[in-house]
Amino acid sequence: MSLILTALLVLRTTAATDAGPACERASYLLCHQHLNQTWFDSTRAIVAGIRQREPGNEAGLCLWARVMLQLGDEAPGREEKRSWYVKARAVADTLRRRNPKNPDGHMWWATAQGKIGQLDGIVSSAGMVGELKQEYQRVLELDSSYALAWYALGRLYAELPSLLGGNLNRAEEYLCRGLAADPNYTIVRLELARVYSRRQRKDEGRRELQALLATGQPTNPAEFVLDDRPAALQLLKSLGGRARLTGPVRKR
Repeated sequence: MSLILTALLVLRTTAATDAGPACERASYLLCHQHLNQTWFDSTRAIVAGIRQREPGNEAGLCLWARVMLQLGDEAPGREEKRSWYVKARAVADTLRRRNPKNPDGHMWWATAQGKIGQLDGIVSSAGMVGELKQEYQRVLELDSSYALAWYALGRLYAELPSLLGGNLNRAEEYLCRGLAADPNYTIVRLELARVYSRRQRKDEGRRELQALLATGQPTNPAEFVLDDRPAALQLLKSLGGRARLTGPVRKR
């Protein structure tokens, strides 16, 4: 069955339902896209249908921003990447303005803005750093259990030069708080292991990587299989550790 036909069938089956079940289905497919190469296209089709029927639906806006961010990540050229990131930022901003108390709007706006800044070479400017910190902190004011915001702040402090506020101690603090909020969010544990590695705390880095590889129910399974587990295996090897895998490594 062609991808186009699959998308049309997905749209037809979700057209008669309200946005809630459709958003749940799209979220599931997005987080399990490693299981089937067509599931990202199906996610995109479902979310497009939600956008057409209920353009102001907050969950639909959040998913649409995430889809466009992934399209940007996978785009081959700089200008194409930037175009998708700008679109993602605009959608997230719509959500942010529609409901300033929805943490997702702030989270995905800052994520898109940071990616645009990286492409433009201004992510390390004082103005953008302050803007990103403010948005991530706003997410946590609205929802202190938002593990991805703790991760984003931790990574920001880990990557910034010291002259712009980079601080590995603070990065570690934020990442540990992210793990406390969600121990199964493997991208948080991976970044913490990187911080430990940079601080020459290899035993702690290996411990976090082994825990990551042993995660039975990752919060984002696709991210775990496609990105976090391969990166963890590579870092563990560099730290002189031996992997104890719990299952096969899947590829797209």
